[in-house]
Amino acid sequence: MEAIDPWWAPRWPITWQRSYATARSWWLESEVRVDRATVPLAAEFEGEALGRWVQAQWARFAGLDQEQQDLLSALGVEEDQELAAVRAKVAARPGRSRGDRFAAGLAALAASSPSTSTRRCLAR
Repeated sequence: MEAIDPWWAPRWPITWQRSYATARSWWLESEVRVDRATVPLAAEFEGEALGRWVQAQWARFAGLDQEQQDLLSALGVEEDQELAAVRAKVAARPGRSRGDRFAAGLAALAASSPSTSTRRCLAR
C-alpha cells in the first residue's frame, strides 16, 4: 500500500486527508499556488468548501503534524506569518502559575472583606 499511496493510513483524520486531496486536485488543475488571492473564502471545488478549508489550515498551521505541513507547503499553503508573530508574542509573556493566581485571589478577597471593627458595628 505504501508504494501506491504513502498517505493511505495517515495519523491525522481521514476528513483532513480528503480535503487535502481536493485542494491538491484543484492545484493540479489550476497550476497556481494555493494562496489567499487565488482561493477566496467562498471558493468551492468538487462540492467541497475549499476556501474555508484552506483558510482553516493557515490559521492552525503550527498545530498540524510536520508531514501535514509539508503536504500543504507543496501546494503553497504556508504558515500565516502575522498569526505566528502574535502567537509567539503571547507565548513569550510570563505565565502565572495556578498558585500565583490563587494567592492573588486571596489577597483581593482580604482587601475587599470588611475589617473586624466594621463587622461588629454591622452586627449591632
